Amino acid sequence: MISDEISPGEYANFMVEMVENLIVKVGRQLPPTKRIPGNVINEWKIYTLKYFQLSPNAFLTDNEFY
Repeated sequence: MISDEISPGEYANFMVEMVENLIVKVGRQLPPTKRIPGNVINEWKIYTLKYFQLSPNAFLTDNEFY
């Protein structure tokens, strides 16, 4: 059976990809002397993965505009 619903794991992985893309874009704008350490990048990826696996709607409940 095909469903239009996205599982929390799939959504979390998608959001990690978005964070990675954002990190790459920000990294391109930083001066050569300033770089984001790899451990910080990994911490953000893990945080994002766990945050959205816990609740795909967490962004909506934590956002004051929704």
